[in-house]
Amino acid sequence: MVFLKNLLFFLLLFIQLQAQNQTDSLVYINVGSLLSSHSSERGIPFRTQSQIDSMQMVAEGYMVFNTSTGCLNYYFGKKWYEICGTCIPKPQFPKIDSIVTTKSKILIYYQHHKMDSLVAILQNKKYSSTKSPLTLFIQTQIANSATILLQAYNPCGMKDTTIQVNISSMQSLSPILTEEIDGKKIRYRKYGNCKWMVDDFPSEKPTVSKSPQWVSMENNKNPCPKGWLVPTEKDWLKLLEFFEGNYAALFETPTDENIALGLKKSGIYLIQEKNIVGSGTASYWVGERKGNKHKLINLSDNGHLVPEEDPKLFLLPLRCIQCE
Repeated sequence: MVFLKNLLFFLLLFIQLQAQNQTDSLVYINVGSLLSSHSSERGIPFRTQSQIDSMQMVAEGYMVFNTSTGCLNYYFGKKWYEICGTCIPKPQFPKIDSIVTTKSKILIYYQHHKMDSLVAILQNKKYSSTKSPLTLFIQTQIANSATILLQAYNPCGMKDTTIQVNISSMQSLSPILTEEIDGKKIRYRKYGNCKWMVDDFPSEKPTVSKSPQWVSMENNKNPCPKGWLVPTEKDWLKLLEFFEGNYAALFETPTDENIALGLKKSGIYLIQEKNIVGSGTASYWVGERKGNKHKLINLSDNGHLVPEEDPKLFLLPLRCIQCE
């Protein structure tokens, strides 16, 4: 249908120019002037709807630009027809990274698109933001779930949808905070009731030259600062609930405008081989509260894996946590 409309448009344009320029042996078309309000009658004339309605003795194939409707009008078979374009691009919803909440508000973390703006309506109140996150304030108590109306706007119009949010399963997310431990400034953010470091620990001289920060667990001692622990597999899985369907956000640079943790895809350092493997994934230590045993977790954009390995054979980066 679009092809036929385009074919008809150019056919009628050719007829129009031939009819309106009988004295020219060769017609040159200036595309800019054809749709300019300052163009001469050699191009497509601009007319209002009332002017078009009052026209008489119109030639077959005559074409005008209707300034009242923004459409091209052509005359055929003693009737006026119109060719109207479709505004593009249509508004689209941004990719939502995560939705988290506190006791008084809901935060929608999303990937902003410069062409579209996002609006959310909760409890009959409208909220909008030019950057992530979009913050919604809970005006009255919500029991189990909330219905949020989302609207995406751009110059071509509006698109809307609704999302159902399970309030009981939500947890709070904090901005990036700083705490001084043993004279060192440690950056962290809270996911639920646990503080997670947003930088590998320790942040001093690397154990291995020209490598990321590596830590050994061979002595089975807790390498984290006092009051902090190596996260268990349960801790890691609880954290990953924030990133369900969007594991890529685990590796983004942490800011107050996203939910990122800043994990590094530095792989595993094999001690005997003195070599790094799996550099396309983020591998971190996994602890156990009893027995001082340690495993590792491999994380990628597509998911995670907790394999059984001998911790004496390799070095890994470390993140420490502190839970309430």
